[in-house]
Amino acid sequence: PTARVPEHVHEWVLDRGEQPIGRRDGVLVEGGVWRGDYQVELLEDLGELFARSDIITFHVPLTEETRGMVGDREFGMMRDRVVLINCARGGVVDEPSLAAHLKNGKVGMAALDVFSREPLPEDSVLHGAPNLIITPHLGANTEEAQKNVSVIIAGQVVWPGSQNVQ
Repeated sequence: PTARVPEHVHEWVLDRGEQPIGRRDGVLVEGGVWRGDYQVELLEDLGELFARSDIITFHVPLTEETRGMVGDREFGMMRDRVVLINCARGGVVDEPSLAAHLKNGKVGMAALDVFSREPLPEDSVLHGAPNLIITPHLGANTEEAQKNVSVIIAGQVVWPGSQNVQ
């Protein structure tokens, strides 16, 4: 299930003999998860986190703190040819900045399934950017998510002459 992406990334990193690093605020880098129930080296400084990482994944909500969290300044802190994955929320990564850094090679590859405007507009700077994988955000299309939605909807059904079904 999509909600377990951080756990899958964490397992993938450990399977390769690497040490996951991350931040408690929900920025996940190389598989780190913020819940504290995994062995993750937690870093306070986002710049250090970016500088030490070959692969960066984001699993954060879109808040005032995370909106525009990655732009030109942050890309400058990252290793050359970094791999960036955002399957959290659109707006966390500045899209024009990402497109520029994909074109100049600073970002070696990126994968996104969320965008600042959805669906992704035809005139987006992301279209045509090299080494970019774009997919629709299908987090709600897992079997588990569909079952959960069905239970919620069924609980809201009102039968004629009765209370809501619980």
